[in-house]
Amino acid sequence: TELLKDKSDGGLYAFGDLGQGIFNRSGTTDLGFVPIRLHKNLRNAEPIADAANYLTDTPAPSAGLAGPEIRFVQVPEDADENAIIYAADDVVEYLRDDYGPQHVALLTTKSRHPVHRELAGRDPDAYLKTLWKTDDIFYGTVSGFKGLERNCVILTVNGFHDEVDPRRLLYVGITRARDFLVVVAKKSELVAIVDPELMNTLENELV
Repeated sequence: TELLKDKSDGGLYAFGDLGQGIFNRSGTTDLGFVPIRLHKNLRNAEPIADAANYLTDTPAPSAGLAGPEIRFVQVPEDADENAIIYAADDVVEYLRDDYGPQHVALLTTKSRHPVHRELAGRDPDAYLKTLWKTDDIFYGTVSGFKGLERNCVILTVNGFHDEVDPRRLLYVGITRARDFLVVVAKKSELVAIVDPELMNTLENELV
């Protein structure tokens, strides 16, 4: 209540998504709130929401626009991590022109993109401010982008840390995109994680 301007006639709301608990934390203590479950996805366009629903125990249909279909860039099975990044960079150039850099984020599932590594290593505070820049792509990891969003997201699957649930991480990564999602990955890595129905959806939109 200390956050309220008017404690006698104010309201405080906390929003959460158990599907994004990728670090296996126990959550917060009971704050005395009245729990209300939202039954509509208010963030993601329909194809993105549909894909995310395969990865969560609490599916919710999209209340947004139909939106473009998800695109899947299949990386060769013998590709190393650099090749996966190169494939994602090719998508960056395409989206930069069509959507504008301020609307695009490239997110990796494990190791940082070289641009992310360089910017964060040089000046962490300045790197975080690039999230709000209007003249360039934002580079980050899925785990570091929790709670954030951009119109277009390039989800670059370049492995998973041992302590992270891959399905939950993919769920978080997918739902960071409001309008358009591109998944860059080896087919074998996705097949081991996602439901066959979702895999079929991705393969139908193979670039």
